Amino acid sequence: MWMLLIGCADKPALDSAEDAEETGAPVVDTALDSASDSAPIDSGPLDTAPPVDTSPPDPVDDDGDGYLDDVDCDDGDAMVFPGAAEICDGRQTDCDLAWASDAGIATWTGDDGAVEDWSKTLAAGTWKAPVVHILEDPGTLSLCGGPWYAGFGIDADITLQGYEDASLDGAQVHTIITLYQSGLALRIQDLTLQNGGADAPMTPWRGDYIVGGALACMGNSTVDLDNVQALDNYSPEVAGAMGIGDGCHLTVVDSLFRGNVGTYGATLTVYDAYLNITGSIFEENVSMSDAGAVMMYYNTAVITDTIIRRNTSHQEGGGMNFADGDLTFEDVLFEDNTAGDLGGALFYHRDADVSYTNVTFSGNFAKDAGAVAVGTDSYATFDSVRFEGNQAIHQGGAVLFIGASMSGTNVDFVDNSPEDVYHGHGDEAHTYGKGASFACDRDGCD
Repeated sequence: MWMLLIGCADKPALDSAEDAEETGAPVVDTALDSASDSAPIDSGPLDTAPPVDTSPPDPVDDDGDGYLDDVDCDDGDAMVFPGAAEICDGRQTDCDLAWASDAGIATWTGDDGAVEDWSKTLAAGTWKAPVVHILEDPGTLSLCGGPWYAGFGIDADITLQGYEDASLDGAQVHTIITLYQSGLALRIQDLTLQNGGADAPMTPWRGDYIVGGALACMGNSTVDLDNVQALDNYSPEVAGAMGIGDGCHLTVVDSLFRGNVGTYGATLTVYDAYLNITGSIFEENVSMSDAGAVMMYYNTAVITDTIIRRNTSHQEGGGMNFADGDLTFEDVLFEDNTAGDLGGALFYHRDADVSYTNVTFSGNFAKDAGAVAVGTDSYATFDSVRFEGNQAIHQGGAVLFIGASMSGTNVDFVDNSPEDVYHGHGDEAHTYGKGASFACDRDGCD
């Protein structure tokens, strides 16, 4: 049986562009495609990175001390290198030494550049027999650690610099630091003065007295205390910690006075001198007579940003006693001070002019004038002051004044007993409350 197959055969390939043109099919240039597939790609010249130098840099001596930085543990300081003498500066200077601290080292650095090791010299002092030295040349004595049983007479411009909780200890037998000349500058920084026993004579307090367990300054010189602690110093007479007189200028910054005992002024007694205190604390000091913390006569004084608390006087001025001069308080707290007689926080009289701004009196106590006693011919100005919880056994829970004048603006009186203000001459008791403004003179208060 025969069958006829039609249309099943493959179409013949187009032999040329003419054939494609005759049939109307598109022309495909397979030769060009083939050339493109097989031709090498020109990517231009290859980028070749330079080889990395992994060798260490050559050692250098940046500080010029003769030691390269591969052995110098601080190549930015020419005082630090292997074998350097270890000095008191609170850091390692000998790179070869197994170092933990500089405690037990004392270093003298003169203004002439001389550097001396005073460690053995000062270590000779004991709690039974402290050593005493006169500093006659200007310079800095650096003390690390302690206690150092030593004292110093100041006869030149001197800096006493402490490191690592450094302390000078008077062993209760001598005044630790004395300055009796004019025209000198003494700076004490980061140092504790403790257990001084006053043996320094001074004459301005109506006769010859022994003053200042920690410091005595007599003369027109300057003394700057910065971050100093005066602890547990004692005087049998005046100024348990520091006696300042005869034109001496004392500046106290960020310092602490605690546990000092004296007869007139447990911490500071300042007579005919200048006093500036800021950022400091006076606490838990005791006077056997007047001024549990500070006693001042014939002075100009400014006290700011300071706390005066838990001090005790057996007679007048649990915190302070002041006469004949100008005194400014700003941002000060008087808290829990006690006087056996008059003025739990402070007592002042005899031509004293005192101004208070942003001052708080809290919890102070006395037989009369729980907080403030203002005496004869004196004047007080209170601005934005708060009296709270002060107490007197007899009169003047907050303020008692006799023969004096005072004024107040925006003064808060809260829970003072038996009354806020007592006018001694007029036998008047006043209770004001919060936000009070008042004016008082010898004749009474409005």
